Order: sequence, then C-alpha cells, then structure tokens
Amino acid sequence: MATLRETLGRPVVQLGSGRSLGRVRDLLVDAQGRRVVALLLAPGTWFAPPRGIPWTQVQALEPDRVVAVGEPVELAGLGREVLTLEQLAARSPYAAAEAASLDDVDFQPGSGRVEGYQLSGGILQDLLDGRRYMAAERLAAELAPDDQAGLT
Repeated sequence: MATLRETLGRPVVQLGSGRSLGRVRDLLVDAQGRRVVALLLAPGTWFAPPRGIPWTQVQALEPDRVVAVGEPVELAGLGREVLTLEQLAARSPYAAAEAASLDDVDFQPGSGRVEGYQLSGGILQDLLDGRRYMAAERLAAELAPDDQAGLT
C-alpha cells in the first residue's frame, strides 16, 4: 500500500533514459474517488498548463522516485474528469459533517485502486481520538452525480 504523502515531491523519471519529467505535486483521482488516474506534476514555469503522468504510464513507485514511460500530458488530454484531493474533499458530505479534512490517500501502487482516505480533525483532535479512516467505497456512495465535475 502507498500513500499520497509518501509520494509527494518524488521525482518522476523516464524509463530507460532516466530523464527527469518533473516532481509529483498531487494525485488525480476519478470523479468517484476510487482510482488514481494520474500523477499531477509540479509546474515547470509560472504559466505552464497543468500536466500529469497518466497512471497507465507509471511503471514503478520506488522509495526515492517514480518511474514512468512516455511523456507528461496536459490534463485535458486525460480524456475524463479528474479531481485533486482538495477538490474531492470539498465534495465530501461526511468530511463536512464531521468537521474533518481528507488528509491522505491510501492506494495500491500497481493498480492505482484507492483503498481509503485518512481523515484529520486537526492536531488536537487527532491526538485525542486518533485519525479516522473512510473506505473509498463510502466516499463514492456519498458523491452525488451532479457533484462529480472536476478538472477537464
């Protein structure tokens, strides 16, 4: 199992050449929050359009880097609606009702299947009660079809 937090900031390199493709800035998930669609890369310049590595091109999540084939694509090139963790959190009725934020994502490195979300109620609440966990299926069931607009 891998998490967003341990993946953030890792360099992404091209298989074979070892050429740097960027650094992981965020995960992009499908509109139901069940599968990682792409790795969002940190922008190379101020005005560069958002780019990502489609999950199908990720070959390995290594401890110190991500290995991928192909080139980064603009988000519109992914061909589906995708959400960042922040956008997904804004659509979660459970997180709003519990005054919790989606703090991390647990996912399968091979398939990109999201297993669940770690919720935080803030430092003090986390120390007192521990972090809460929400299965990906529960979040998907909460998201109404009209709330599933993401980045295009």
